Amino acid sequence: MALTQSWPLCGTIISVHLPHHGQSRPVDPSLPDDAPLDPATLNQLLVEIAQKEGASAPQYDLIGYSIGGRIGLALFSDSPAMWKRVALLAPDGLKKSPFYQLTVHTALGRILWFAIDRHAAAVLRWSDRLLKWRIISPHLHGFCSFHLSHHAMRMMVWKGWRAHRMCWPKHREIVRALENWSGQMDLAFGAHDRIIPPTNGQRLQQLTHRNEKVRFHVLPSGHGMLKPEIVQKLIHRIFPT
Repeated sequence: MALTQSWPLCGTIISVHLPHHGQSRPVDPSLPDDAPLDPATLNQLLVEIAQKEGASAPQYDLIGYSIGGRIGLALFSDSPAMWKRVALLAPDGLKKSPFYQLTVHTALGRILWFAIDRHAAAVLRWSDRLLKWRIISPHLHGFCSFHLSHHAMRMMVWKGWRAHRMCWPKHREIVRALENWSGQMDLAFGAHDRIIPPTNGQRLQQLTHRNEKVRFHVLPSGHGMLKPEIVQKLIHRIFPT
């Protein structure tokens, strides 16, 4: 991973899979698959993982990408003193899409998602047609093609979205957590990102414009910000010397 190879600070980098990604599973096997993890529990789990890996410390650095950026904002808002430096790349969570709100938080959304799952082949055919007719963007078409490609992927998306539904801090909660914090937060957006555009960060930037501990960056990339050349540009912004 480009970050682990280029990060200039000495230390141990631990990559943690979010619930329903990789090998992560529900904390309690007796809970439903889509049981939500609250930020306090997730922070506790991360400390336990760090201790198990021999990386116990008074404070930690936090790096999050895309949905990991949203989780990072929730973790920070819950326990700001736990974190020394926070770097978020294309962070989700600063603007909630109506589709996510409907799908994750309502009974109608559950019905809709499982209907999509049952009729995925037809949905993908319509996605192809709508792209051809220029009704939807290539990015939305790509999202459908990848995340609806097979049943296991569709269920991973559903359970992952549901498991993280408590990790969505409000802007005021983030600002409040930043008030007496002594660390450094960097939020980076891709100038050509159609999934999480730089405009998603405008409100938080306005609310924190007098806070020197928060810096916003726009880099020449799309949503894929983990490429080595983009990571290098980000590191030069975060560590200018």
